[in-house]
Amino acid sequence: MRFILWTMILLVCYTASAEEQHKEVKNMTLEELMQVQIRVSTSSPSERIDKPSVVSIIDRDLIKNYHFESVAEAIRIVAGVEIYQTNLDRNVEAFRGILQNFYSNKVLMMINNIPTWNTLYGNHTLDRVDINDVERIEILKGPASVLYGTNAYSGVINIITNSDEEDKLRGNVKLGYPGINSAHVSYSATFGDFKLAFSGSHSSEYRNPYLMNFAPESVQDITGGIYTFDSVAYFQEKFNTSTANISMSIDEHSFFANIFQNEFTYPGMNISYPSSANSRFRDRGILAGYNLQSLSLNEYLKLNGQLYIDHFVRDHPDNYPKTRAITLHGTKLGGKADARLKLNNYFNLELGADFISGLNYDHKTVFIPSDTTVFLNMKNEKDITEYSVFGQADVKYGIFSMLIGSRYTINDVFNSNLSSRATAGFKLSENHVIKLIYAEAFRTPNMLELYINHPTVVGNPNLDPETSNSYEFTFLSVLEKFMFQGTAYYSNYRDIILRERPDMTKPANYKNVGKFTGYGAELEVRYVNSEILNGYLNYNYLAGEKTPEAFNNYRFVPKHTISVGLDKALGDFRVAANSYIYTKTHGLQEDIKAQYTVNVHLSYHHYLKNGLGITHSISITNINNSNMLIPEYIRRLKNVNELQTTGFGTRFIYSVNLEL
Repeated sequence: MRFILWTMILLVCYTASAEEQHKEVKNMTLEELMQVQIRVSTSSPSERIDKPSVVSIIDRDLIKNYHFESVAEAIRIVAGVEIYQTNLDRNVEAFRGILQNFYSNKVLMMINNIPTWNTLYGNHTLDRVDINDVERIEILKGPASVLYGTNAYSGVINIITNSDEEDKLRGNVKLGYPGINSAHVSYSATFGDFKLAFSGSHSSEYRNPYLMNFAPESVQDITGGIYTFDSVAYFQEKFNTSTANISMSIDEHSFFANIFQNEFTYPGMNISYPSSANSRFRDRGILAGYNLQSLSLNEYLKLNGQLYIDHFVRDHPDNYPKTRAITLHGTKLGGKADARLKLNNYFNLELGADFISGLNYDHKTVFIPSDTTVFLNMKNEKDITEYSVFGQADVKYGIFSMLIGSRYTINDVFNSNLSSRATAGFKLSENHVIKLIYAEAFRTPNMLELYINHPTVVGNPNLDPETSNSYEFTFLSVLEKFMFQGTAYYSNYRDIILRERPDMTKPANYKNVGKFTGYGAELEVRYVNSEILNGYLNYNYLAGEKTPEAFNNYRFVPKHTISVGLDKALGDFRVAANSYIYTKTHGLQEDIKAQYTVNVHLSYHHYLKNGLGITHSISITNINNSNMLIPEYIRRLKNVNELQTTGFGTRFIYSVNLEL
């Protein structure tokens, strides 16, 4: 394998020297990257150095040069971000070590600043956006409820889709081993001030099966079923995803819609064949939203507005004969309006209000042969509606800036919540800034946690909202070719909602966990020099206090993670390699050793007549054939010690991109 790899790299280097007559494909300069107007963290776009929060960016150059196959794979390189797989969901992200419990509901996901999460579970689906549609990914780490309300508990992911200033037609076809294929097409056009873009994609993959260890004796659950946990000798992840996007904009008005269907296998409710291991999960949904951005009434006052609808449907079998399935759906309506008042060159004031309403939900167990309802899986359920008002004031004077803000939320189930934040910034120069940040957040329990009434899990209507606060110190520096961002933080988490099932003969239940503390340090370095080399280095350190509550979270998270990548353009060729490394973690039975994975990418770009550009790419991922195991922390029963996330053996992928 190493001989083949080095032979390919030398061949690329030799051929590139003979192809200098072709136009070189260049990255954006670091100065251009830092001047991109970022939307996350404030209601008005601004440069990264002016943001009042800790923000990381995955830009188009990183996505293109390192051939990330998905949004989950791209954000995993960010310091402080981990991607996990539970026994019910794939690609579940965790920010700063705060584990998601079954579903992704502690990190808010947005697409073009439109929030998306299922009103039943509070979760989102990273796979609903094809990586070929992504212009950049903006990641805010830490509590963010003042701007975004519930679910922005430990951070925010904002996916910005492609928006070309000129007419473009793009296509991508991908084939790989084992069982990889995908196709994507997009078109954008401008008609004066009106812009239109649409895209569609389909991808599928059958990954190598892997063995699940640590499965002792069989147990009997409350329904009388016998679960032999080692019956899942090999689990094979299979998934098929289809997406479609459309966006329109004119002046300050924009409309965006996303439609997706994601089918994937899962290892069973109890990680066993009797509980439907290797059966198909199916998620599908529609997100549609209208944005009014920075409408100027005069030189002092600007208005922003938003309306959206988010509909989600899920179904999956829950027994081995596949005669019984769980189906659910939920719809969320939301809206937001705010006004930004510039009083003078030193002082700005922002005031706003928003609402979220979860309705039209359903959660039931169906007997498939006769299409009859076996269980209604919710009891005494209610619509969950929240109303919020928020305000922020920022002051800038010389090198000093300060932002102070609060959000007051009224929830018809949990009364009220007040979250606040404050940032003090010291701009040492145009390219160097120090920030001191205090931020709070909350997450209200979702309908499942409150009202589920199933033989395997029962909700708790007496749950309290999860709350958190953090103290952060960050230094951001941009030199001619280097970008450096270092952050240290100390965070408190209260009333984390945990699902427990210590006895398989009884239903699981939800409860609030007491307060615990975590702290850490994050380092992000980016080097951009098209004449020599481009690269990134991200390092994360994470730890928690010595209490049972903290131990039960942080023992399943690696204390140290490193992500590193290098890429070099050689004429019309490009060579890139990246690696992801993490240290050992605890498991329920035994420790999981330190692991790493290495990926190599080769690409060639050439131009044809009439502006047609074609890029051929070959990627070899997980060259070292790592398992990339994570603890099976969700159920906390001593039968399965670990799951895989990104291992699944070495993969060979060929892709061709066309642009006209």
